[in-house]
Amino acid sequence: MVDKKSKIFFLIFISLAIVSIIITYNKYVINNDFEVFQDEEAFNESLLEE
Repeated sequence: MVDKKSKIFFLIFISLAIVSIIITYNKYVINNDFEVFQDEEAFNESLLEE
């Protein structure tokens, strides 16, 4: 049998993973918080800035 502390640990771990996935989905899919480069020069310049 799994003891009570292990159940609590797995519940917290799974909850944090689900919350992290939801926040990331919200950021990139719903809010469209990303840049789309169609110009190769602008893309290369953005890589050099980081």
